[in-house]
Amino acid sequence: MIMRYGSTPADGGAVFVKGEGQFSSCSFYMNIAPVGGAICAAQGSKLTVTSCTFENNTATQYCGGIGVVQAQSASISGCIIILNEAYGQGAGWGGGVFVDSCPNFSIASTDISQNWALNYGGGIYALSTALTMTSGQLQQNSCGWLGGGIYVDADDKTVRLENVSVTDNSSDAGGGAYVTKGTLAGSLTALTGNVAGARIPGIAYKPGAAAPITVPVNRQTKVQDN
Repeated sequence: MIMRYGSTPADGGAVFVKGEGQFSSCSFYMNIAPVGGAICAAQGSKLTVTSCTFENNTATQYCGGIGVVQAQSASISGCIIILNEAYGQGAGWGGGVFVDSCPNFSIASTDISQNWALNYGGGIYALSTALTMTSGQLQQNSCGWLGGGIYVDADDKTVRLENVSVTDNSSDAGGGAYVTKGTLAGSLTALTGNVAGARIPGIAYKPGAAAPITVPVNRQTKVQDN
């Protein structure tokens, strides 16, 4: 199934999920909405996405590809999330994926590449959520401010990256990842080629946040940002 050219002044350019939504082997292409360029999963919903492609979707506020906003659960597996974007003054968060306050959120074997956000989280923006990503890659994502690959604002929660490659992402600070609240943990298969215009190309974290993550030995290590 191909879902393309959807446009709405509300949320979810192609799909708005209120109850339970399951999508397998679908393509979401060139959809646009304020929140959730392709999909927006709303409060209390359950979202399962398997072997789907999200390409060239746009959010005029946040969640360029997939937006999960206070959903009960969400699972993304075996997907390609590429060339999506999020922009808008005072927003521009989560070019590829945005999640807010979801108690059960996982991403597995998924390629999140070449997405863009105006401000935070070119690849992923994780807000108040204990997200787990396994066996995938964050590659060539970018944003204008913090967290080219992933931006973590998780309060007291932990975001885990297990066997994930974080390469060639860019932002003003924390080209690979930026942790402003919460903890970024796990083990990376690669942390190379990330770029920061001002400071800390690899993994940056604010005082009070933490990044006890295992990274391959190279110069792009985690550094506290003052």
